[in-house]
Amino acid sequence: MGARPLRTVVAVVAAITTSALSLAGAGVASAATSSHGSTPAAAARSGQVNIVDKDATAATKSLFSYLSTTRGKQVLFGAQHTTDNGITFTSTGPTETRSDVLGAVGDYPAIFGFDTLILEGGEGPGVAGKSLMENVAPFRADIQMAHRLGGIPEISAHMENFATGKNFTDPTGETVSHILPGGDKNAAFNSYLDAIAAVANTSTDAQGNVIPMIFRPFHENTGNWFWWGAGRATTGEYKELYRYAVEYLRDTRHVHNLLYAFSPNASFAGDQARYLATYPGDPWVDILGYDAYEYNNDPDNSDAYVASVVTDLAMVSRTADSHNKIAAFTEFGRNGARTIQPSGNKSLQFFTALLNGIKADPDARRIAYMLTWANFGPGEVYQIYVPNAAYTDADGVAQPANELLPDFQAFYADPYTAFARDIPADALTQTGLIATPATATLRVVSPADGVRITDPTTTVRVKATVNPPASVSFTAGDDPTPHPLTLGADGYWQATWAIGAGNLTNASSRIDVTATYPDGGAMTTAANVILGAAPTLANGVVDTFEGYGDNAALQGAYTFNNTTSSDLTLDTSAASEGKNGVSFAYDFSAKDYQGFGRAFTPAQDWSGFDQIQAHLVPDGSNQKLVLQFDAGGATFEAYPSLAVTTPLDLAIPFTDFQDKAGTHPAPTAEQLKTVSQFYVYLNKTDSYTGPGSIGLDDIHAGLSTTPPGPTVIAVPTSPVWTDTCGPNNNGSFSGYSNTEQYTWKVTDHSTLNGKVGITVTARPGYTFPDGARTRWTRTQDNTRCAASITATTTDQSCTTAGTPVPGSLTLAKTGIRSAYVYIGPKTGTKAGDLSALAPGQYLVIATAEDGSAFTTVPDGWKPSPTRDADGNVVKVSRVLTIAAAGC
Repeated sequence: MGARPLRTVVAVVAAITTSALSLAGAGVASAATSSHGSTPAAAARSGQVNIVDKDATAATKSLFSYLSTTRGKQVLFGAQHTTDNGITFTSTGPTETRSDVLGAVGDYPAIFGFDTLILEGGEGPGVAGKSLMENVAPFRADIQMAHRLGGIPEISAHMENFATGKNFTDPTGETVSHILPGGDKNAAFNSYLDAIAAVANTSTDAQGNVIPMIFRPFHENTGNWFWWGAGRATTGEYKELYRYAVEYLRDTRHVHNLLYAFSPNASFAGDQARYLATYPGDPWVDILGYDAYEYNNDPDNSDAYVASVVTDLAMVSRTADSHNKIAAFTEFGRNGARTIQPSGNKSLQFFTALLNGIKADPDARRIAYMLTWANFGPGEVYQIYVPNAAYTDADGVAQPANELLPDFQAFYADPYTAFARDIPADALTQTGLIATPATATLRVVSPADGVRITDPTTTVRVKATVNPPASVSFTAGDDPTPHPLTLGADGYWQATWAIGAGNLTNASSRIDVTATYPDGGAMTTAANVILGAAPTLANGVVDTFEGYGDNAALQGAYTFNNTTSSDLTLDTSAASEGKNGVSFAYDFSAKDYQGFGRAFTPAQDWSGFDQIQAHLVPDGSNQKLVLQFDAGGATFEAYPSLAVTTPLDLAIPFTDFQDKAGTHPAPTAEQLKTVSQFYVYLNKTDSYTGPGSIGLDDIHAGLSTTPPGPTVIAVPTSPVWTDTCGPNNNGSFSGYSNTEQYTWKVTDHSTLNGKVGITVTARPGYTFPDGARTRWTRTQDNTRCAASITATTTDQSCTTAGTPVPGSLTLAKTGIRSAYVYIGPKTGTKAGDLSALAPGQYLVIATAEDGSAFTTVPDGWKPSPTRDADGNVVKVSRVLTIAAAGC
């Protein structure tokens, strides 16, 4: 775009009417009175755009082109819920569109951020208690308003946890495996995507054209705080989740006005390989993004944060260049202890310091936009991201401007930032743009890469796009036998993989897929999986590192932060007892810390322990070792020394652990009842000279004194298994009961082909012999129960007294949920007393109960044409006649 004059911040009051910012034209345009001017979209007016949706609308392709060509010339500023939430929202004028950004600088943001929580009623303008589809209308109105105000809509997604029924903050339940194809919650996930599709497909401009927008699902996946995040889904599952959402919206729901953004969480220390580790791939991503917030409130300036961000944004921009995609700073701001407060803030030049750091780097400056979060405002937690102007609160009291406001106004005045008025009039109307041809792909959808398989059989699903294969087959492990897959109506090639119980050894295996094409060509792909359940560990045990068949199985059990999984390996030389310990390698040449850890689901209770014990093999490097666990919502840390090389058996009292937030000196007994995760970190110190490694083994919570050993008792007699027919019946165990020595627990795994497990657990003070069997599992075939019904009628007869005796109807029912009798051959008045019926015809309609079906239709009965999902007869009818008395 070239240089333009330094902008002047427009003086505004809290109430600015929308008419003052009316925009010309049907699409995004600039106000005639704007001091920013209207600059044509830069660079290529024709040519190809490497866009995900090859059928994207012309305006969507134009948006892709505009965001691509503005890179390096300006950076668009975005804010979340800018017109829905704010500090200064105190007046309610009928023509007023409120925005803290508008109040601060007299302009709207260029990017208007929204979230799918609107659909759930968790954020305005959505309404709590209404259905997803009922909240489509207010969501659509928000997007249309953003478009009218000159902004580009962006939608992030904090989706509910489909497995647990809780919200996005609940990371438990292995949700991703439940919602991908073949999962029991796939339909619920599709319904959520249907609502997003409804928003996109009905958000139209004044001319009836759908408004192009950015969709950013499953963000910050490199963190572990969402159900789609690290440690909650494997890398392969995350990729398939993202790809599935794109393909469902684009191909199934025919949404063609979205650009798709990928945005893992900081930091990467400029490491492109780690950034791309969860990248779904070019066919599914338009915008390569990155989220990074400043949390540390110790320094007076933001230099460390800015330096880290610039390093990563430079890497993201270079990566976007190499993929012909768009780079963006998808979320930024100040969080946690660093959250912007009404006063008393440090780093009062946060916005300009960040902008100047980005501008100074030739790669980092090539981000298309940077978006900060919402001003949810005063409340239980004070949370704002855009400094507010002076305003009058709801009580009529004048409130001062936030002390960071002058810096934000300077950020606005910088010619390199772009707000709504800076978006050129032709940003959505460029013509002659052609989508790059789609590339044929082949991938294993399930089991996704890195998934752990615990059943002796599983379904292999493969997706081929663009170029339909003539045939697809797979081989497993070292067995060269090809297994053919069949193309299903859902577009997936599928086959059953008979793994065998004997192969579930907690070791890795590989699925190799080959697709052959009509022209004789072929494509191959593969997925690495882990066969068998993870080792079962007692309460308080983080890991003994035994029971892993190989490094892949070990690495699949952990989440990695600022490092790669290959840095953690099994190591016999680090073992304190048993066969294995682990080696954790570090390299701080391009990073300051790295770590690994695991979540406990459910949380563990460590209240009966008083210390952390572990075997440590230090390397004499004197780097900072951090043992960290979360308990009761707080994070606690201890710092064993790495100054020596002699192996150590650590015993660190809980009283030596420090609360990372500084609110508690050590974990309380109440907090220790809910330990949710444990991490090991290595931090770089001034004594760093080069890469190294440490050894660890047998990490667990323990006691400083050894309590008396438990009494060894015999395992009780195994329970009796009774198979039960029906898809909703999973058989049952019997012949067991709790005693003072042990308790029983039955686990219904109804989503796993009717598998039921039962476990016997010794009570405190008792234990079973080592290696004794304490868990039993049974699987039944889920064959439906046979429903049956018979009907017997007694005709009316007369008596010697001349008074007719009514006829009767008797029903014998097995597996029947309901049987209704109506007077007449068609549904009419329901009959009353079946033992006293007048002469005539009676219609009987019988419906099988859940889990049952009419495997054989009784003679004389008519099956209903309406069947269940599996095609079974579940309803029959019959007309019966009761004759008149023959006296």
